[in-house]
Amino acid sequence: MKHILLSLGSAALAAALLCSCGPFQVAEKVVDQADLVQIAEGLATHAENSANVSEARRAGLVQKTYTAESEVDKIKIDEKDASLRIETGNVDRVQVSYMEPKYSQNYRISEGDSTLRIQSNRTEIDADLTYTTVITLPEKEYASIEIEADDSTVAVLDVAADSVRMWRSSNAMVQFSGLTSDQIKATVNNGMVTVSDTTAARLDVSLDNGIIALEDTQVDQYECQVENGSIEGTLIGQAGEYNIRTSVDVGRNLLPSSARKWGDKKLQFHVGNGEINVKFAG
Repeated sequence: MKHILLSLGSAALAAALLCSCGPFQVAEKVVDQADLVQIAEGLATHAENSANVSEARRAGLVQKTYTAESEVDKIKIDEKDASLRIETGNVDRVQVSYMEPKYSQNYRISEGDSTLRIQSNRTEIDADLTYTTVITLPEKEYASIEIEADDSTVAVLDVAADSVRMWRSSNAMVQFSGLTSDQIKATVNNGMVTVSDTTAARLDVSLDNGIIALEDTQVDQYECQVENGSIEGTLIGQAGEYNIRTSVDVGRNLLPSSARKWGDKKLQFHVGNGEINVKFAG
């Protein structure tokens, strides 16, 4: 499946579209599906335009690469105002490729106890500059990947990890694709979380305003909720395999509100104002 990477501009656009100053209307009018589609299309278009930022706007910045000195099993990232991509690649050690001013340090990168810590310290980079920080991992199963990233876009691609966690972040566009994990968890104030081609024991996603998009996911336990927006997409398997509990306070629900199956698989979806539009691939 083609990976669509959203840029920093997407997070800004998401904030403008989904911020508390203009939320989805509650009770008076159900959010329209066409509006949600328009939001998603606008985010993707804006991301594509931002990706073409000219070299001139990067004046004063240099490309830098950090290579881990020892084997890494855990990764902790604290980012802001950035575009971040984490992926496996043909490397022997974890590599971090980023940009910063030539004579200053805007990242603090450290290692210890098999953990790589990456902390942004952006004080001198122009907030309008758009570039992607890329973390390339040797192919193996990791213990954990933890991310906190306000006003950012985050893509985690083709990674195996016991735990992948996006801590509470504001105005974030998050993409998990091609993951294999025991637990994936994301908590986002405003934005969009897309999960595709992923196998997990548990998927736990919570959004205040925005969209949870699931595509070809195979998960034993789903727990997803959106206050204003939608949960949508296609799940691998059949509805009869799951103990289902779903609810929409104001809006439309295309799944059964309750269906019981004697087994361990569970699906719990809740939307406050909006829509649940999810189907099973069979």
